[in-house]
Amino acid sequence: MTNLFSSVTQQLDKTELPENQHEAGAGLSSLVEGGAYVGEVYSIGYEEALVQIHDYNRQQVGGIPALSFLIATRVISGTTPDVRKEDSSVVLLRVLDHADLPNSQEALRVRVENAQRVSGELDKTFDHRDVMDPTTNNLLGYAGVRCE
Repeated sequence: MTNLFSSVTQQLDKTELPENQHEAGAGLSSLVEGGAYVGEVYSIGYEEALVQIHDYNRQQVGGIPALSFLIATRVISGTTPDVRKEDSSVVLLRVLDHADLPNSQEALRVRVENAQRVSGELDKTFDHRDVMDPTTNNLLGYAGVRCE
């Protein structure tokens, strides 16, 4: 059995593999839409993936509704990856629900403090630029989603 496998592998190495690799790489690359970036997978297992997204990216793609699909990959749009490398993987994720980020308690504390600061002021919200500095506002723009 081993000899047969070696023989098939040698034939593929000499003839079909390079063309097939190029076709497979082009196929993977075609799945990736350059302008549809939404965030980073910060935890992944066999049954669950947690994705950090930013409000800006979420708005650029028109939102990320529950039960929608995301493609997690390191393949860059418009390139042909080497399909033999791990970075050419593509994982289909289904969005299930929100997920707390590791700093969610701190973000909640900042939101509540700012909301208390503007309480009673009708012309300002907790994230108004006179109330919150741009860096903090940017950091509070991150959210998490739980996918399977």
